[in-house]
Amino acid sequence: MNFTYKIDDEITLRLIEPRHAEELYVVVDANRDALLPWMRWVNEVTDAEVLRGHIGRWVAQTAETGCMSLGIELDGELVGVVFHIRPDMVNKQVEVGYWLAESARGRGAATRAVRAMCDITFRDLGFNRINVRVAPENKASLAVAERLGLTREGVSRQAWLADGKYWDAMEFGLLTGDWEVTSPAFALTYRVDDELVLRLPELRQAEAMYALIEGDRGHIERWLSWCAPGYALGDAVNFLRDNLAKLAQGRGLALEMVYQGQFVGGVGNAPADTKNLSAEVGYWLIASAQGRGIVTRATRAVVDCLLVDMGMNRVTIHTATGNTKSQAVPERLGFQRVGVFRKSDLLQGEFVDTVQYSMLAEDWKGARGDR
Repeated sequence: MNFTYKIDDEITLRLIEPRHAEELYVVVDANRDALLPWMRWVNEVTDAEVLRGHIGRWVAQTAETGCMSLGIELDGELVGVVFHIRPDMVNKQVEVGYWLAESARGRGAATRAVRAMCDITFRDLGFNRINVRVAPENKASLAVAERLGLTREGVSRQAWLADGKYWDAMEFGLLTGDWEVTSPAFALTYRVDDELVLRLPELRQAEAMYALIEGDRGHIERWLSWCAPGYALGDAVNFLRDNLAKLAQGRGLALEMVYQGQFVGGVGNAPADTKNLSAEVGYWLIASAQGRGIVTRATRAVVDCLLVDMGMNRVTIHTATGNTKSQAVPERLGFQRVGVFRKSDLLQGEFVDTVQYSMLAEDWKGARGDR
């Protein structure tokens, strides 16, 4: 399960997560000589584990500022990265960087990816200025900035040390008032089917999340301990920050369910037990969207990701014994009922019994026909 943003029929941007370290390392290593003069961090990336640490820091920045690092896919193949660095949240400016595999050059992939990143930076993140720094000798990157119409503002002499040499930096600037947005509305999503997508929630969506929960509080708070009296917008903001922080650490992820274009609820897995390769899945849905199989479809996609893509061994779901609609989801998906845990959850001041269900990777893959 990858979270992507499609620019056109050839180019897609993908959120880079720690679990992608091995895949990205192959691209970095194959292009090491071409990247080394311009990308200092490449010297540090001696294996996939080192790169995983870098990626964790990239996602942690997203949790703090909304700025992100996105993989560039050309015809479905990961070929580079476009990224934000050095965000200045006070003055609303950020630097945009980019690199591309040699095999993907000459097709305008970097230009299209950076154009979309400028759209995201101005339209979605609300920055006023973008900075781009390119060594004059880096003709390919220089051409991208010039094609996009960035203003050349000067040269910083001996701006960085890389590969044992000091390099000058050509300084480009771009202001929001000078830019025309052309890309589709931005969202990082995974399409489940023609009706349902799972969307990675961002900090800028906190108000929409809070409004949805507040509008259906009476229904939601009955079964969910976090939706207690006093739940406020600040709680939604903190949840989204923590959600991205967990992603950076590989400890779980909550997603928004978007049905026919409308945000209707959430699904995700709690912090995973990485030692025992186990994770717990949870979900919630507004009352007006019930009865359409939304949660079952979304949960199937998340379980598939955990047990197939991420190599987990066991997934559990637990729900209050009185919540029969919630129990129907794991039962439809073929989970085994483990048992009832007496007074294990505190809901709205009262302890309630919960029923737990489990699914093993071998059973899930067997049902799918995987060998």
